[in-house]
Amino acid sequence: MFADLASVVYGVRAHGRWSTNTIVMSAEAALGQLVEFALDGRRRPHATFFEVASTDGPPMGDIVYATVTN
Repeated sequence: MFADLASVVYGVRAHGRWSTNTIVMSAEAALGQLVEFALDGRRRPHATFFEVASTDGPPMGDIVYATVTN
């Protein structure tokens, strides 16, 4: 899993090849801080991360949870 300021992405290596999936993208908020990632019993990805809303003083924002819906 990697994160930059605009997206949170995870990668899977299978059969010698990597594929990546974007969990979330944002043109406005800084994403990808304090990323946590886990697979459940069905191998579905679950992620939490901090979405920065303000950097005046200590960072302020929301903790976001993301997973697949199918």
